[in-house]
Amino acid sequence: MKKAGIYFLFLIIPALIFSCQSRSNQDILTGGNYKYWMFKNYGGKGKVFEYFDKTGKCLRFVKIFNGDFEKYSWADEITSNYWNMPKYKLINWRGNNFNIAELTDSIFVVGRDTLIAAPDSLIPVNYRKLQ
Repeated sequence: MKKAGIYFLFLIIPALIFSCQSRSNQDILTGGNYKYWMFKNYGGKGKVFEYFDKTGKCLRFVKIFNGDFEKYSWADEITSNYWNMPKYKLINWRGNNFNIAELTDSIFVVGRDTLIAAPDSLIPVNYRKLQ
């Protein structure tokens, strides 16, 4: 009986330790590799997506009503295409620091923006990879 208790402890304690470990904000933001987020309340024509990958790259894409999916460009603005998280609830996104209000696998609230995880069905197959 004593042996069974010892085996039980050696199996249950490591399982509890591993199950309690949380993922980092970077892993959540990038899905571990890359992830597309969609702006929830974008007022323009179509849908706007933000791509984040594990190398620190971020790109903005737009899917207009005719279905075209293309990289969004700022004609009169120079912006950085990189992100990092210098602190747990802080993101440097395109050269600006923002506090992260919420970050889960399905929602990302930062500054005045709310983004939701974009389903693969909205992303063309040739964009479902590191960019």
